Amino acid sequence: MQYANRTYRTNEQGLRVFTTPADHASEQAVAAMLEQVWRCDLHRYPHFAPVDWYAERDGRLSALVELKTRSHASDRHATVWLNVRKHLALSLGAMHYGVPSLFVVAFTDGVRWIDVSEIDARRPRIGGCSRIVKALTDREPVIDVPVDRMKRVSLVSPSVLGGAFGEDQQGGGW
Repeated sequence: MQYANRTYRTNEQGLRVFTTPADHASEQAVAAMLEQVWRCDLHRYPHFAPVDWYAERDGRLSALVELKTRSHASDRHATVWLNVRKHLALSLGAMHYGVPSLFVVAFTDGVRWIDVSEIDARRPRIGGCSRIVKALTDREPVIDVPVDRMKRVSLVSPSVLGGAFGEDQQGGGW
């Protein structure tokens, strides 16, 4: 479905929510897989929080996680966007709490991740739609994250995203 054609629902506070039940289910499936691979529990923050997820291991905060799903293979584009406001929240969280902040992207051919501290954020640009379609965040500063710098998650079941995962899996945990 094209972004411009997505509908929204209004939450209890009267705010527009553009995520669909399918989006939620896809993220939840990836989170469940990451829990197994990284031996942790992932918890979703509430809607509109500056960070999407946090990881818990041994009863302690062990990472902050931004999780995105894409409907294309990892080689379709050379980079994937991380918006500046998410990068800022993740970076501040990592610095303040002393835990890694991870940017995770699930593509149709596998799941990749990178520690936010490894992202060169010195050249943000304006990305998104050429005009505002639904929300002010349709167009905002973004950071290009090279897909080839992201680590592949290992031990991934091909059924998680319905795609075929490659044999050269690496980078199972942080």
